[in-house]
Amino acid sequence: MLEKSSSLKANQSQKGRESDMVHPMLGKVLIHRTVQGLEGLCMMVTLWENGCTRVTIQPARLDKDASLQYEVTFDEQDFDDTGRTPPFPVRREAFLFQIGDIVRAGYACDFVGRVVALSERLDSPPRIGVRPMTLTPDGEPPKDVFISQLCLELIQQPAEPKLEKPSGGPRESEPTVSRTLAR
Repeated sequence: MLEKSSSLKANQSQKGRESDMVHPMLGKVLIHRTVQGLEGLCMMVTLWENGCTRVTIQPARLDKDASLQYEVTFDEQDFDDTGRTPPFPVRREAFLFQIGDIVRAGYACDFVGRVVALSERLDSPPRIGVRPMTLTPDGEPPKDVFISQLCLELIQQPAEPKLEKPSGGPRESEPTVSRTLAR
């Protein structure tokens, strides 16, 4: 199995705000571990803010009508690499945004949201998963929207987390009291 996404995320090279993600599965021929015969070209990899990595493949087999099957998406750990790659180069584009950024879609639009996913496709520029900041007219939470990063502008970067000294536990000058149950 290929390296985990958390190590990929940690190894992203930083050039100012850009990160060059190209996932090791993108552009490779993968086989599903449990769905017998499901093999295909990895077309898309999406890294979500919760750490989940979803992989989308274009199945290699034709369906019963001799037409292409729809792309299917599963978790990253459900696939194994066959070691085969297509005879064309994998496109490599840096992400201009990071998870947690606040972005606006276009300059003349009121759509503002928080970046919740980074998605790279084999056949198009990177797309950014954005969760709108406002509720729907029904008061429901909105659905995430994927937008080409070329159509977004950065409004605000996430604040750096403040590290506080731990407050629990005994200090060096305080004695440790052991508690025993009396019977």
